[in-house]
Amino acid sequence: MLTVSGPGRAPPVIYDELCLGTVRTESRQLCRQVIEQLLDAGAQDVILDCTGVELLVGADHGPVPVFPTTGAHGEAAVTAALNGVPIG
Repeated sequence: MLTVSGPGRAPPVIYDELCLGTVRTESRQLCRQVIEQLLDAGAQDVILDCTGVELLVGADHGPVPVFPTTGAHGEAAVTAALNGVPIG
C-alpha cells in the first residue's frame, strides 16, 4: 500500500482549515493533485482515511474507486452495536 499525504501540507490543511470549517479551493486542488500523482504512479483506488479529506474530494473524483472511511466506520460501529460486539 502506498500512503501519501502531500509534501508537508496535509496536517496544516486538516488542522488549520478543515477543523475550523474552512474549505479552500487551493486545498481542494492540492488534494486532487496528490490523487492524480498517485494515479499516475499506478494507484488503482483511493482511500480517504481522514473524515476531513472527504470535504475536499468525493467518490466522484475520477476514474478509480474512492473509498471514504467515515461511512464505513459508522456502518461497522452500528453493526457491532446491534450484534452486541464489544468495541475496544
